[in-house]
Amino acid sequence: MERRALVVVWFAAACGGSGGRASGDADTATHFITYMFNSTAYAGSSLANATLQPNSAGGNSLGIEAADSGADVLVIAVQPATREAKIATGTFVTGSTPPFATFGFVRGSAGTWGASGTTGSGTIEITALTATDIQGTFSATTSGTGSSPGSGPGALTSGKFDLAIP
Repeated sequence: MERRALVVVWFAAACGGSGGRASGDADTATHFITYMFNSTAYAGSSLANATLQPNSAGGNSLGIEAADSGADVLVIAVQPATREAKIATGTFVTGSTPPFATFGFVRGSAGTWGASGTTGSGTIEITALTATDIQGTFSATTSGTGSSPGSGPGALTSGKFDLAIP
């Protein structure tokens, strides 16, 4: 449970929010997230969320979270170029200045991996965005991080999502 709390706190901090996470669409026939972590396939259709978190400057940030019954959790956060900017279609990469993306993965009891401006690398491409839906692809090379770091590098590959925006 400590790892899950770490990722949720990291997610809230990366998105500039303090919670307020809404549930994603439970219609798994049309909404999904799939990816591979170190060659193991994962899917979080009914346990995935996409949230556009508004801020006080009129802009927003994006948070994606996916979990499975095996206590594996994927978190992606995207910050636009300025606080006034809103998330739009395009490519976001890990970095230390906005616009940027951050990635986190908890693999059950095996540890936590991440990619941000200081460790690893990653890319998320938002290919379609409406008021109710977001689609795209992602990949990242991660490193063990946090209080229970995972052993060795981690590879997030073949990431694809089509999620509802509440």
